[in-house]
Amino acid sequence: PDLAVGLIFQDHQRPRVQRLPGWLDAVMLDYHAGDAAYIRRARAAGLQISLRNVDSVAQLHHAVDIGAARAVTNRPELLGRAC
Repeated sequence: PDLAVGLIFQDHQRPRVQRLPGWLDAVMLDYHAGDAAYIRRARAAGLQISLRNVDSVAQLHHAVDIGAARAVTNRPELLGRAC
């Protein structure tokens, strides 16, 4: 019961928030599929949104600005210095 459950979407897909099951805790989207309005709707539904392919410092700042709970990168050597 304490294990968070997430769903990963491929490519630039993103699910309609109202169609996601109530037991889901997090959704991982491609960086380009996330925007502030979508993240606000997801948070209102009790979901955390993670963005993957956040591969520049500018993208990292943007992910934080729009409310992403997590950022996953292919460039940890670059973004690690920015944190």
